[in-house]
Amino acid sequence: MPVPLHLPDRLDERLQHSPLRLVVCQVRHSKTVGVSDAGLLLQVQERLGERYPDATAFEQHELVFAAGPAGANASAQKSQLGWQLKSEDGWTVTLQTEFFSLETSSYADWADFRSRFSELLQTVAESYAPKLEQRLGLRYVDEIERPDLAHPADWRDRIDGAVLGPVADPDLGPSVRVAQQVLEFDGPDNSRVILRHGCEPRGDRGPGTVYRLDHDCFRQRARPFAVDTIIGTLEGLHHTALSLFQRTITSSLYSELKGDGVAE
Repeated sequence: MPVPLHLPDRLDERLQHSPLRLVVCQVRHSKTVGVSDAGLLLQVQERLGERYPDATAFEQHELVFAAGPAGANASAQKSQLGWQLKSEDGWTVTLQTEFFSLETSSYADWADFRSRFSELLQTVAESYAPKLEQRLGLRYVDEIERPDLAHPADWRDRIDGAVLGPVADPDLGPSVRVAQQVLEFDGPDNSRVILRHGCEPRGDRGPGTVYRLDHDCFRQRARPFAVDTIIGTLEGLHHTALSLFQRTITSSLYSELKGDGVAE
């Protein structure tokens, strides 16, 4: 069996040139029936301190598959009505009958994100009272752009060779045009980590390449829905994601992102 990830302690400090483009935290839970209630939504907005004034109906569709003597087939779509609440500064709350999430393209630091998520979690617990937590996920998407790096092999001084794989090879690397890879790890405390990473041209944004690191950390196991337990697990997922990010990049790239002699 795989051994759970054991990574060096991370440096928990703000990067002056952070490459983060998206952060999402989602909790899947047992079905709740009050989410579609518009009156209850107003109470939720009030509890959240009117951080998210823009509310729109959010209808989720899913295909229902059935198997019979004639084989498997997909029946009509089943819809579930929920809500999306948006702020003016790049934050979105999604409320559905079987999950809720917080996402942002305006991530400042972990303390701010954790505070906002804790507020949302407490509101969901008191307003909708889910019975079971089924999956908790935390996802970070980083995009590091370098106009001066024309090929994937040019990233050998910035992305760890163990992650680059064939791109770091002196014979194979120079011929690679685009590189995409998916790695799945066993994480600590029954968690999992899916790392999607790769390099591609910047396209319409000009010359050079962009390296994308997509860390999806999650724990999928049914247990009673408890605010303190969820927050404790979330802290662990954050620790794992940050440690893996810092293990994936080289010390020279970390110094650049921190602000110690940064390329454009």
